[in-house]
Amino acid sequence: RKVDELKSLVLDTLFENLSLGLLEDHEPRALLYTHCRRRNAQILISQLQELLKNLNWDLDDVDELIVNRGPGSYTGVRIALSVVRTIAQVLKLPIRCVTSLDVLAFQVSPQLKPFPVMLNCTRQEVFWAWFQFNENGFPEMTSDIELSELKSLPDAVLENPVHLLQLGQRRDSELAKLEKIILQYPVPDAWMIYQAAHLGQVKELSIEHVQPLYLKKEVQTKSSIRK
Repeated sequence: RKVDELKSLVLDTLFENLSLGLLEDHEPRALLYTHCRRRNAQILISQLQELLKNLNWDLDDVDELIVNRGPGSYTGVRIALSVVRTIAQVLKLPIRCVTSLDVLAFQVSPQLKPFPVMLNCTRQEVFWAWFQFNENGFPEMTSDIELSELKSLPDAVLENPVHLLQLGQRRDSELAKLEKIILQYPVPDAWMIYQAAHLGQVKELSIEHVQPLYLKKEVQTKSSIRK
């Protein structure tokens, strides 16, 4: 199959929602975004089967898999990763993994200034990194992802408009006071995950390298592996 006939399956269960996407020729054919909280593991397969049926696709029509590997809810990340790894092993498909902060950055409206992206870990801790739009008009991570307590966040982060996603019961009132950045897309769904993977030029990985991105305090990691 030609590159421009690529059929992609996108899965994400990290953001306390279920995101599924089927894309062809780099265009969305079917997108699902639903807040189902802790029912993701129970309904993921049935919802995927329904999307495939609606497009008259079989699972073996898919050419590649794309998944969000974190950081974030470790349980949430593992649900999608386990499904992706199983499909990839059975059908011998390549996998592209993006980080949750990359996905959030692709929601942001283009701007000249660097901007921070945050995702809360607990009520007092956040994952965060700096991004900058490149010459092609796409956001690139320009720092490591860090896990910090709110009181330890650099002033430069707190003084800039941020893109912040707070998960579930972990919402923090101090974070809510931060000035928010303008978004061009409302939710971090499967379309944003696809954009982060392809416009961000994320490399394909073998199954053994598809692991959750799990950070502890004072541990940093580079952004998604890129070409």
